[in-house]
Amino acid sequence: MIQKTFQNIKSSKVAEIIIVLGKDPEIFKKEIKDKNVIFTMNQNYRTGMSSSIKQGLEKVNERSIAALICLADMPLVKTNTYNKIIDTFYKNKEKNIIPYFENKKGNPVLFNKFFFKKLKMVEGDNGAKFFIKKNSENFLQLEVSDQGVVRDIDNAEQYYSFLNNE
Repeated sequence: MIQKTFQNIKSSKVAEIIIVLGKDPEIFKKEIKDKNVIFTMNQNYRTGMSSSIKQGLEKVNERSIAALICLADMPLVKTNTYNKIIDTFYKNKEKNIIPYFENKKGNPVLFNKFFFKKLKMVEGDNGAKFFIKKNSENFLQLEVSDQGVVRDIDNAEQYYSFLNNE
């Protein structure tokens, strides 16, 4: 599944891919063999998603104007959805972009670099949820036709079950 998520991102307009590793880092490094990927280890992965977000943001190129935070357990997000989020950002550079499917908030979320400092102050396992809620006026809600943005897949059985029901 990580391979599918990675391939969809790699095929998109994303300029730089940073993978934050936590538990079992060697498994992921073995799955993703791409010399252009930046791997970074989050030693504090047990403290929640916010520590992974912080670790990833530390590695973002200083010339980058945004970061698209993607989750490894979302292999159903389509390449064109990543592109739509990026294209929408370029038309609305002062905003962060959050995809919605049928009025449900989804992932990945694109953050403007001007929010990186605040985002690095997020704590716990809710990742950026509280930050998004607290700063909702700074987010553009992008309706997409890709249900992958609201579907996390925790194992291969769920993944294949979903594909068979398509």
